[in-house]
Amino acid sequence: MATRKDTPLVSSLGRVQGQKITREGNSSRDSLASHPLLSPPPAITTTTIVDNNSGPAGSTSLPESSTTTSPSSNSTKYVPYTPRHRVSTSQVTAQSSPPTLGNAGGVTPQLQLQNLKAAAQDSQLTSGSVGWAICEKLYQEGESSEWEDIWTAVTTNRATLLLPLDQVMPQENITADYVRDHVVYCTGPSNKTIPVVTVSGLRGFITDNTLTIRSVISTTSPQFQALSTPASRMSTLAGLPPLPSPLIVPLKPEYPVFNIPAPHTELPFPSRPHHKPQPRPVLSTPRLNPFANLFGARASPATTPAPLPASPSGEELESKSHSIDVSVYVIQGRILRKDVIKGISSSIKAELREALTGLPSWMVERSIAFTSSLHPQLPVEPKKPISKQPSSSSKVPSLIEPDMTDHTTASESFQSFYASLEDELFQKEQQNEQLSEKKADNGGYNQAQEDRRYQMVERVERAVCALFYDQKPSDDASHDEALSSRIAALNMLDLGLEHLGIDVGKAGNGVHAVVTAVGQALQRLQDPSCRAPVDKAAAIVAAHNVAVEGLSRLPPIRLKPDEEVLAEEPTPLASQFRHNANVQGEGDKRLPKSPLSPLPEDKPAELLSPTVDPASPSAASGGDAASLQSPTSAAEEPAKPTPVASDILLPFMIYSIVKANPAELVSHLLFTQRYRMR
Repeated sequence: MATRKDTPLVSSLGRVQGQKITREGNSSRDSLASHPLLSPPPAITTTTIVDNNSGPAGSTSLPESSTTTSPSSNSTKYVPYTPRHRVSTSQVTAQSSPPTLGNAGGVTPQLQLQNLKAAAQDSQLTSGSVGWAICEKLYQEGESSEWEDIWTAVTTNRATLLLPLDQVMPQENITADYVRDHVVYCTGPSNKTIPVVTVSGLRGFITDNTLTIRSVISTTSPQFQALSTPASRMSTLAGLPPLPSPLIVPLKPEYPVFNIPAPHTELPFPSRPHHKPQPRPVLSTPRLNPFANLFGARASPATTPAPLPASPSGEELESKSHSIDVSVYVIQGRILRKDVIKGISSSIKAELREALTGLPSWMVERSIAFTSSLHPQLPVEPKKPISKQPSSSSKVPSLIEPDMTDHTTASESFQSFYASLEDELFQKEQQNEQLSEKKADNGGYNQAQEDRRYQMVERVERAVCALFYDQKPSDDASHDEALSSRIAALNMLDLGLEHLGIDVGKAGNGVHAVVTAVGQALQRLQDPSCRAPVDKAAAIVAAHNVAVEGLSRLPPIRLKPDEEVLAEEPTPLASQFRHNANVQGEGDKRLPKSPLSPLPEDKPAELLSPTVDPASPSAASGGDAASLQSPTSAAEEPAKPTPVASDILLPFMIYSIVKANPAELVSHLLFTQRYRMR
């Protein structure tokens, strides 16, 4: 039985095997001693054997005591351990390592995001707010196909972001359509009233730290397309039809309103949005087993590593590290298109009901039904056909809808609606009154009832046209611009009343005062309270009355007779004027005394013509009449009113319009003509 002394200490496999080899000296154990791991300590003298196949790396040290020489041969008893050639690990590393973004792609975007977050927190936007969620979405998805128009509008077209302070709801999804309701085109914050149009087509204004959304605009219209260009944005916003003024103050429910608690600011957005990291590339060669060489496995052939993505150039790194200041308003409340459109429709109906208070209920409901197609419509909800509503009357009139295809069809539909209301009023009066007694008194005609019907329909006209003033189709902007430019040319030529054949005599200063008062009356056409056709017609009549009353207080103004006009040096026509201008350019210093004059007409020059009674009722304001009570000291007020001839009044009104040059005069006149009840 073996004792504990006979068993060596198990401290190392090499030592144990070495002791056994030395102690026993058995030939069967010589092959174990030949292994390099079982060699004696390095102090023993060794012999170096070089393998020609392995090269310098394959040299092996053999202990002298363990090397026995056969009498017939000098070769060794074992095959030396030779590690096989392994594929370079640098090749595998190059294939398996994913591309890195570097400083500009990894560190710089993170720093820009932190900078954006810090600026947002300074603007009262917390990390859980809807406004910050919008900023993150733009940062992550800015250049994707769905968000490209939003990113371009904000960074390139200088649009403004509306960032809500409300916290994000658990199920709230920040989509591209959601963000389009919060991106607006507007003017600078220096204006008192800032017009606003969202990228989705909502239209409103900012005043007194309050955003009010009042109407919508078609995103396919040329006016909306012009808003995307910063150079033409201010002029396009100024050229949009004015938004309707409130008819009822205060109104319940009011139009969608959003408070702006913080002043206008700017946030530094990266010049390019952050892209999500790309997936790791698939290796072209299978993964190598590091222990395959120990067991004599055949090494895989060396392969060419896949090329790494090209590193960004210096210009790209500089552009990525650059930030863009984006205009921002912080608001309270989300702008949800569906809720906003419903709020606008509810407010329009409420305002229309309040404006028509006192009229028959059927007349109010008929007006609401007529204008229902003019309300903002949700794009996802198809337009519902208007069904026939049951009525107690035996004959229900057909419902008329406004056709806003062009100004002609719109005018005809409005006039048909007015006529239908007046006819139905007349029918109901016949049903409610004793027609036999009325016919016996006045033969079936009652002027008071007709005036009453006219006034009721006029109230409907005023309310409907004022509430939907911005919905009217019009192509009169070009006419307005043409007339304004021609009037400006006449003012540059210093047009006077003498060019129109009027001799003011001693009333020169008084005439200029009247001209100024007429111009002020015409400027009222642009007033926000003058939106209905009846109001515009009243403003035009007021300007006419100001001219009549002002001229009646001045000394007589005569119209020059034809002989006197022909005796004077005539003003050349347009072709002659251009010829004289060319001659003057060659050195001729002669200038025509009168730049423009009307063509001579064969008509008598009468000083006394049918006059306009200045005491007739008019819509002239008291301020305009008061300003003419004492024109000037140069012209003494006559003892009795001076009769004003129509031959004098027409050129005088023309001269007043030229001097005042009221804005959009053609549009105002055509609007009155098309939508005024006939």
